[in-house]
Amino acid sequence: MVWVICVMEINLIDRFTDVTIDLAIDLDGNECEKFIQSKNYETIIKFATKNEIVKEVYYRCSANNHSKLLVILKEKVDFLSQLIIRSLLNDDPYRIRADLKRYSVGGEVNRLWDFKVEDGKVKKAGQWIKIYPTQS
Repeated sequence: MVWVICVMEINLIDRFTDVTIDLAIDLDGNECEKFIQSKNYETIIKFATKNEIVKEVYYRCSANNHSKLLVILKEKVDFLSQLIIRSLLNDDPYRIRADLKRYSVGGEVNRLWDFKVEDGKVKKAGQWIKIYPTQS
């Protein structure tokens, strides 16, 4: 029997107004080492460049070696706008649907895991790396 325990990082959701300035995006199926050369990377950079609301974008490798994004916005956006942006940036559709269900019953949304404990072993996610705006 394998047990998996996940611990989430704290996000900056404002529980009283359902708005946030940080969007966590899960790009499952994207091997982390190949992310910078991927079409997803190009899409994210184009989106950030063309949309003034984007302040910064970071990525990291998850405990399972998938790419995760943190998109920091210049202003807070409501929950529906969060979902639209996450969808445009190829967030996992099952994760979006799960957040819709959690949101409908007052649960936490917009989460990513810092580490996982699987079969007694701790696997930690990598450090956040800034990809937008680029350092000049």
